[in-house]
Amino acid sequence: MLAGCNALLNTIFFTIGGLLGDFVTFGVCMGGVDIAPNLSGTVTGILNFVGVIPFFLIPALVGFFTQHERSMVQWRYVYYVTIGVVLFTTIIYAVFGTSEPQKWGTHDEESMHKIKKAKRSYSAA
Repeated sequence: MLAGCNALLNTIFFTIGGLLGDFVTFGVCMGGVDIAPNLSGTVTGILNFVGVIPFFLIPALVGFFTQHERSMVQWRYVYYVTIGVVLFTTIIYAVFGTSEPQKWGTHDEESMHKIKKAKRSYSAA
């Protein structure tokens, strides 16, 4: 979009985007461990299943926008939709999301208290 047909700039932006995407992947993988330590495998599996849905939808989106014309204008639509989805989902998580242990994911209140205490001591260090 901003780089036009400049191969070097496109490569740099693509690499930076991939590296930043790894932070998102790491956050999704750790989410299940944070909110449900006793069910972390199941919760992580569900989160990863939902997390890969865009990887199936994005090629269809690209095909839809570039089916009849493969111009920079058509690719801008792909980028704008992708940016919009990322911003929308980030705002939803920022408003409603949490990484606090949930009652349904821990054995009892005592273990939940230990997890919170460990998190506080870890963040203070």
